[in-house]
Amino acid sequence: MKEVHKITYTIFKNVLKIPFLLWYNPKIIGKTNIPKTGSMIICANHKHVMDQCPILISTKRMVHYMAKKEYFDGKLAWFFKMAGCISVNRSIKDEHAKQQALDLLKEGKNVALVSDAGSPLISDPGYKIVHQCREHNIYVTSIPGCCAVITALQLSGLPTNRFMFAGFIPNKEKARKDLFDELKNITTTLVFYETAPRIIKSLEVMKDIFHTREIAVARELTKMYEDMCYAEGAELDRLVKKSAR
Repeated sequence: MKEVHKITYTIFKNVLKIPFLLWYNPKIIGKTNIPKTGSMIICANHKHVMDQCPILISTKRMVHYMAKKEYFDGKLAWFFKMAGCISVNRSIKDEHAKQQALDLLKEGKNVALVSDAGSPLISDPGYKIVHQCREHNIYVTSIPGCCAVITALQLSGLPTNRFMFAGFIPNKEKARKDLFDELKNITTTLVFYETAPRIIKSLEVMKDIFHTREIAVARELTKMYEDMCYAEGAELDRLVKKSAR
């Protein structure tokens, strides 16, 4: 993004910051946890025009918002263009917008994905950016959410428009295989809970039944040693070995 965008962004930020602080008097908790360097993907809901303001006042770093194309065609188009926002055409698979976001993240900059409704990245095309980040070894994490299922989905990079939570995987070998056989033809993203001692056995069975499906394993979510590993097809052996550590 051009330097002029950074200057304009700073001006807009300070103009919006004052009335927001005076009117709402918010208390921002955890500001010290925001990295001062490196790339960040910031996810937020968009119910009100002021929903973006907490992000503005939480970090001194510039944030590049991904905004729907309609904003760039309206009366405030100049605002979004000058502030370094990324235009997203939601009626098509906007590869250009995705590449712009990825390029910024590679440079160690910040991108904000703002969902129109619901938990960010759930039933939201933003999961594709997380998927690309995974492929380019760009670290992605999430703040603690409502439950481990949602956090794991947000970080997996797997499709989130439809998913099924299948609970804990049975500990008996036959019951485990029967469950996977029952679900193998379901094309939506499947989410399971599994214990650390049994994860290797479950992955071995998954490898034989799910074949080329992409699989992600999340552990220690939102903790110091958080880890997410993923593979598909022939790479599943590598995933099994990595999960054995």
